Amino acid sequence: MDVTRGLLVTCDTRHSKDYTMDVTRGLLVTCDTRHSKDNTMDVTRGLLVTCDTIHSKGYTMDVTRGLLVTCDTRHSKDYTMNVTRGLLVTCDTRHSKDYTMVVTRGLSYLILETVKTTP
Repeated sequence: MDVTRGLLVTCDTRHSKDYTMDVTRGLLVTCDTRHSKDNTMDVTRGLLVTCDTIHSKGYTMDVTRGLLVTCDTRHSKDYTMNVTRGLLVTCDTRHSKDYTMVVTRGLSYLILETVKTTP
């Protein structure tokens, strides 16, 4: 813990995660080397930005509004997840399709795979 700079660096060897917490700016940066994900948490604004390099996905989590926005660049899909209402709205720009799904179990990865296979 660097008190003067307000930085907290944490390495989780069990899950292969590295964390960098900038207390002064309210930013939390997480690198998951096992899943190749980068997380940026803006505590002051309540935003969580995630980049999944393996699946070419970008996530934006608005904690204050309860919204999860996902962009899948590989499949050209955009996702909007309303966490509070449990609704998943999907726009597939490649096939020009819109999907609306009621989330019952709240499993994001299962939902994404289900949406991909929707005819």
